[in-house]
Amino acid sequence: YVISYNGNGSTSGSLPTNGTFTTGGSPYTIAAIGLLTKSGHTLIGWNTQADGLGDDYGPGSANTSYSGVGDLVLYAKWTLTSYTVTYSFNGGSRIGGALTESNKSLGQSFTLPLATGLTNAGFSFGGWSDGIVTYRAGDTYVMSPANTTLTAQWIKLNIITFDSNGATS
Repeated sequence: YVISYNGNGSTSGSLPTNGTFTTGGSPYTIAAIGLLTKSGHTLIGWNTQADGLGDDYGPGSANTSYSGVGDLVLYAKWTLTSYTVTYSFNGGSRIGGALTESNKSLGQSFTLPLATGLTNAGFSFGGWSDGIVTYRAGDTYVMSPANTTLTAQWIKLNIITFDSNGATS
């Protein structure tokens, strides 16, 4: 019988070469992961169903466990790649310390933190910047395919002082 591989939504790379096996025969080797990729995902192995709910086959493993009849089609099994968002206070500080959002996947949206607890003497908080766009606190941010640093943007305050010019009250 033939073992064939399906990219299951892969966006680049090439599929492993088909293999052969005999039922009840010697162990057959499942192809390694190779160069197959899918944007925002990591290939973790092969499965007998496209939805990943079938039998798992580890890349490079030797198997004799296929109980089906006929050819075996293995689908790439993907997991979302996680990214981390780090917040830079850009000269300011935050009561309670650092902020970090982890385990965000490509395209996942989340609400940017409010300015509560952020301080920078002589400045007011002006939002978060990813280096391209500045967002207001509370805006929705959509995760890009990379770890990201969002930097606090500060607006210089115009401080007005009064001279009493010798007045006593």
